[in-house]
Amino acid sequence: MRDQVRRLIPDKTLTGLTPSGDVYTLTTFVFSDEELDDYLRDEAQSPYAAAAAALEGVVSGGVLTAGKVAGLGYSIDDTAGYSALTARARWLRGQANGTVVPMASQSVTNTPVW
Repeated sequence: MRDQVRRLIPDKTLTGLTPSGDVYTLTTFVFSDEELDDYLRDEAQSPYAAAAAALEGVVSGGVLTAGKVAGLGYSIDDTAGYSALTARARWLRGQANGTVVPMASQSVTNTPVW
């Protein structure tokens, strides 16, 4: 079930690129096996609920350190991705509970600062 949780998150990080010939593969996970096992235990072995709990943990921890930076005519808001993670977690919770939760459409904008 742990692999199913990893697929639902998805649980890969770009810092874990491993070269194999001319191809690079993501091999580093964000969550350890033990963490995913804990989420599965806490969520009654439901992969969807465990994935939702993992994403909720990322959001709640990341929001504490996230912020906005502006300069050189650009603004960077590293809090924007958290709304997408929250929407994904809400959808996963709906799947775990047998409830239909529509995924919100996502858009990315680059707003220059003048």
